[in-house]
Amino acid sequence: MKKFLVVSIVLISFIIVTLAFAEKPDIARDVQIPQGKPTGTIAGKVISINKPEMTITVQNPTQGMEIKVTAVQMKKINVGDRVEVRYILKEGKAYAISIRKLPGMPN
Repeated sequence: MKKFLVVSIVLISFIIVTLAFAEKPDIARDVQIPQGKPTGTIAGKVISINKPEMTITVQNPTQGMEIKVTAVQMKKINVGDRVEVRYILKEGKAYAISIRKLPGMPN
């Protein structure tokens, strides 16, 4: 009986520790992309990533733009990447519909 109790406690402790340190997706703060056709495209270099606000800033020689992105989109890009972003405008904010990495500029 003592062995069963010890094994049970160890197993429960292992499960609790595993769940405490498991990476959980932050679905609550993920950006909801509005539906509709793209209203524009910008190609340029990612100059900043703001994880708390779920935005990236894309800069090219003629313009810069802050664009809301989803958690999945954000994981695929880094500062310094050259990208082409198709976006939709809603209530004065740009939301990324698609992000495509462009060749040619090293990180």
